Order: sequence, then structure tokens, then C-alpha cells
Amino acid sequence: MQGKKIIIVVILVLLVLVAFFGAQYVVAKNNVAKLQQQVKTRQLNVKIVDFTKLFINVVLKNKTEGSFDERLKLEIAVGALGDKAILDQWEKFIASTSEVQAQQEVANLLNVLVNKLAY
Repeated sequence: MQGKKIIIVVILVLLVLVAFFGAQYVVAKNNVAKLQQQVKTRQLNVKIVDFTKLFINVVLKNKTEGSFDERLKLEIAVGALGDKAILDQWEKFIASTSEVQAQQEVANLLNVLVNKLAY
């Protein structure tokens, strides 16, 4: 009879441990998912900031039209962002037909870029 009680106690302890570790697993899994999302957000932020810096240096600070290589870098960088709103605004900027329109589209592009930054 004493042996059965010990077995029952051991089984109950094991069940409690399984429930505890199961709950810990679920919590850890949720934390990993949150951390992965934060990493993705930070990676996108870095890409946006890098593109914005490149854009400022090639387009805004440059007194002449950027070289083919510089424009290609911009195209690759904006495509790498993988964001439709940014890409659409980029397309509007490069399709500008006048200096006034280009200035407006630059302002719009910078606004979209800043608004896409998550913190």
C-alpha cells in the first residue's frame, strides 16, 4: 500500500512538472516570436535609414544629376526595402517632369520614409 502512495505522489509531481514546463515553453515561444518581430522591425528601420542617407547624399546634396552607379544603388536600395508605399512614392519622384513637382515628391518621399520608421 505504501508503494502505491509513493507512485501516485511521483505521478502527481511529474504531472505538475509537465504542466509547469509546458507553460514555460508557451511563454518562451511567445517571447521568441515578439523578439523576432522586433528584429525584423529594426532591420527594416536600418534599411530605411540607410536608403534615406543615400538619397540625401546622392539627390539632395549633389549639385549635379547622380551618376549611373549612384542611381542604380538608389534603385536597389529602395527595392530592398520591400515596401509598396515607399516604392510607389519613389516611382512618383522619378517620374517627376518639373523641378517643382520633383521637390514636392521629395518631400512626400521623405515623409513616407519617416512615417515607416517604427520605434
